[in-house]
Amino acid sequence: MTGFRPEGAVLFDLDGTLVDSAPDLIAALTTLAHEVELPLLEDKPILASLAGRGARVLIRCGLGEFPEDREQALLERFLSLYSASIWQRSRLYPGIMELLIALAEQNRPLAIVTNKAERLARQLLTEAGLIERFACLIGGDTSSAPKPSPAPVLAACQALGVNPDQVVMVGDSEADMRAARDAGVRGVAVSWGYAGVASMNEWPADVIIDRPDALIRWLENF
Repeated sequence: MTGFRPEGAVLFDLDGTLVDSAPDLIAALTTLAHEVELPLLEDKPILASLAGRGARVLIRCGLGEFPEDREQALLERFLSLYSASIWQRSRLYPGIMELLIALAEQNRPLAIVTNKAERLARQLLTEAGLIERFACLIGGDTSSAPKPSPAPVLAACQALGVNPDQVVMVGDSEADMRAARDAGVRGVAVSWGYAGVASMNEWPADVIIDRPDALIRWLENF
């Protein structure tokens, strides 16, 4: 890759990277389980680990067995419950706002690349007071395929008008890092998200960081 420009773009995953959204997702799933009288997986760390993998995975893995033909109705009700309380318990991770301010002061184009549905991602960012900080939002239903496909990363690069070799993708999952690698952008894995650190060294990441301000220091090396 060529040298990274000081003003190079930074793409962020959302759930587990910028926002701890698991509490509101789990609350919506708990309400759904009670409504439809299905058992709920009680292991909260496991439920949290599923938070970044999409609503359908959360329902399939978090609820007891149900007929396949019920899935769509369960999904729609879950999304309705979640949308109604999307920013009640969720919070930015410590240091994230300071990181975004610092990157803006460096005139770096910023974008969100998430597997969350675009309308929900937009709602979450709006209620969190972050939407104006990003020039582009690519949701899981925006491009031709979600991460780990490189398609959403490349779509963000195109929307920002930047070459992939001048872009960094920041995320908390292997899917983020695989999407980054296959799109030809640098991958920065964060250890504070939902995936856990056990297998992070096996991901195709350029670096693993333990706190948001470490990203600034890492970018300064280019």
